[in-house]
Amino acid sequence: FNACWQLIDLPKRTLEEERSMIRLAESSYWHWQQVTDRTAENDSIGLWQLARAYALTGEGVTALEYARLCLKTARDNDLGPFHIGYGLEGTARAYQVQGMKNECNTFLEEAWAFVPQIADLGSRELLEADLQTIAPKS
Repeated sequence: FNACWQLIDLPKRTLEEERSMIRLAESSYWHWQQVTDRTAENDSIGLWQLARAYALTGEGVTALEYARLCLKTARDNDLGPFHIGYGLEGTARAYQVQGMKNECNTFLEEAWAFVPQIADLGSRELLEADLQTIAPKS
């Protein structure tokens, strides 16, 4: 998980780094699936990381698949505004990668609506920073 996160945080990645990022995200999620006491929160975070990794490599269709699962997990388990907001963020980003402006804007707007509901300032700032990297399109 952390090794994948380091690659996500890079401003630019080589092709091999992109491949490693995907392998690490997939491996991390698979490992979490083997943990007997994992939570819906663990699943949501792992699915979000998969969505982000695929979005960063330009694979919008796969990113959207994982983002939708992340959002469904967060909503179905009432994980709260932070996790739901990130599910929406991942969905907006996946649509952006695919050039689907209207869909991107719809989910981006919904994600921004969750920001003020996040009680923890640090968590709120994390989501705000990620949402700001998704430019609304007209």
